[in-house]
Amino acid sequence: MPPFSQSKRTAQNAAQAINELESVSQELSGLKDDLRRTQALVQGLWELYKKETGKTDDDLSAVVAEVEERMEATRQEAETCESCGRHLQKRSKACIYCGTLVTKRRLFH
Repeated sequence: MPPFSQSKRTAQNAAQAINELESVSQELSGLKDDLRRTQALVQGLWELYKKETGKTDDDLSAVVAEVEERMEATRQEAETCESCGRHLQKRSKACIYCGTLVTKRRLFH
């Protein structure tokens, strides 16, 4: 391959990588905004619930600790493909081994 052709391909690859990086950066920024809104919503819901029920921050901390323990206990439980029985990656839309589309996911573990 001539050096000019290789340099052109390298420049194209670099430009593509920059475009992908910019796209990922924009997506990350959007996710950060979503997280901030979610945090504000959760905080507002907690304040309303606390006011209405008389629950304390310690009550919430205890429940959060219980939920985290359950989540940790089930963290290693992987879902399996309905077709080939192999473990599915989290958030994958199809099995990476056989290509079968994931039809449903567990909402909570």
